[in-house]
Amino acid sequence: MGAHWAWGGAALGIAGAYLFWRTVSGLRQPLAHVGSQRPSANLIVRIPPTGERHRTIVLVGHTDTNRHRGFFSPARKATLSACTTGLMAFQVAGAVAPVVGAPRLAQVCAAGQLGGLGLILADEVGPFVDGANDNASAVACVLGLGAALQAAPLAHTEV
Repeated sequence: MGAHWAWGGAALGIAGAYLFWRTVSGLRQPLAHVGSQRPSANLIVRIPPTGERHRTIVLVGHTDTNRHRGFFSPARKATLSACTTGLMAFQVAGAVAPVVGAPRLAQVCAAGQLGGLGLILADEVGPFVDGANDNASAVACVLGLGAALQAAPLAHTEV
């Protein structure tokens, strides 16, 4: 049974580290296509300057609202960096423990990785956030700036 734990812990450690790396790198997760997708569209508006154009500013925002992520709540954001570093160390320890002959550490890391996998899966099937709680907040800001600039265009800057 010890060899099974060693190989299982190593496999979970490597898989967990890979998925975690994809997450912090902003890459799409392998099972992302399983959840429902919503259509997207672009809105392009130009606000010309009142005088000769010397420069152009582009304001960008997107409306797709992400799934609710409990670990990004305001109360938890302060600990996000430390948790991220700790999780990566935990993933690496889980992959290295069987190789260096630390079976107990491998078991603990494997159990923790299974729990983490459960949290990730629960996160992936969770509901979408309603309203401007995610990227739609950027759109609200861009629309507000656009309305203000439409009312009072800049002298030499096209928006």
